[in-house]
Amino acid sequence: SILLNQNTYYEYKFINGNTWSSAETLLFWQNCINSSTSNRMLITDTFSTQQLLTVCFSSCAICPIYGCTDSLAINFDSSATVSDSSCIYNYFGCTDSLACNYNIFANVDDGSCYNLNVFIGNDTTICSSSNLLIQTNSIFDSYLWNNFDTNRFTIINSPGTYFVSVFDSNGCEASDTINIFNHLIPLVDIGNDPTICDGDSLVLDAGNNWDSYLWSDSSINQTLTIVTSGQYSVIVTDSNGCTGFDYINVTLKYKPISDFTYSITGNNVLFINNSTNALNYIWDFYSNGSQIDSSLDAAHTYPNVGTFVVTLKALNECGFDTTSKTINILSTFEENIIDNLKIYPNPFSQNVKINNFSIFKEFELYNTQSKLVLKQDLNKDLTDLNLSVLPKGTYLLKLIGLQKNYTIKLIKK
Repeated sequence: SILLNQNTYYEYKFINGNTWSSAETLLFWQNCINSSTSNRMLITDTFSTQQLLTVCFSSCAICPIYGCTDSLAINFDSSATVSDSSCIYNYFGCTDSLACNYNIFANVDDGSCYNLNVFIGNDTTICSSSNLLIQTNSIFDSYLWNNFDTNRFTIINSPGTYFVSVFDSNGCEASDTINIFNHLIPLVDIGNDPTICDGDSLVLDAGNNWDSYLWSDSSINQTLTIVTSGQYSVIVTDSNGCTGFDYINVTLKYKPISDFTYSITGNNVLFINNSTNALNYIWDFYSNGSQIDSSLDAAHTYPNVGTFVVTLKALNECGFDTTSKTINILSTFEENIIDNLKIYPNPFSQNVKINNFSIFKEFELYNTQSKLVLKQDLNKDLTDLNLSVLPKGTYLLKLIGLQKNYTIKLIKK
């Protein structure tokens, strides 16, 4: 600021500093100077205060100010007089570099940013040999599991680490991983296939290690009592929810029923066993234990006439049954047979030798059902009987003489 007179002519210069050596140089052709002096010219007006125009040092014009001169740009500089091409304009888009749709050109976030979030569940444990379906929490454009499934879900039945990568239409990718562990299947054992006797019971026990039980009859106790034959099973569930299974086949056995018939020839008696459900037999020809036989069928020669009580004891694993019958030997017609008569071998495999055929005219062979299976005439030149065609078993050989008969039990082995 400087005090000047009104309506007065002045000349002046600007200096850069405080010495005339740094005074500006103005060219004569510029319109703001006195061409003869190269000084700036000023005629003051009548106002008490006068503001000079802004000019550039050594110039009659305003100095250029570089910057963005476009008022539509976000970096518009109202003081700039010359554009320096620095104008920046708003470009809307996603400005989050971690987002799927990040736009490197965007400088204004338009709220469009998004990320893919996929979840296939927490780590879990499954029962051995069971199946587990794993699927993504949302629907995506495509999927790729590490077992090469390309569906939204995959089914697994073994432990391990499983993961999936998902993609959207923009090619954005996300992934998740789950670890699967195994629970062992409960090992339940209700025993081997048993046999029970009629009237008895059997308790099947699945053990006390399990949380729940389900038997084949729908009962839910630890044990099951059975009294009949059939297949029985149980499903047990442990504390992990895993199930185990076992079954058995139960056979029902009945107690034996003892019975027999007999046929008497002289003092020889053939006993035919008609017992049922039995595995073993004990014949007691005098019911006193003095002479017994364990054959299926039996034969016995009584030494004299008389009345005898015969007992058959039939046995199996369920017990025994006894039948006694009284037989009467009325004749010893065959008791005077020649003392040196020998029939051998017995048991036999093919032939039976008889050392004296001369007193017999024929023989008859009966099976245990008293059925005649073979009959043949005898002659003095015959030395043995060929019985090789017979099946294995017990037979009654009856030698028929002119006056006497002789009966003996033979066993084919």
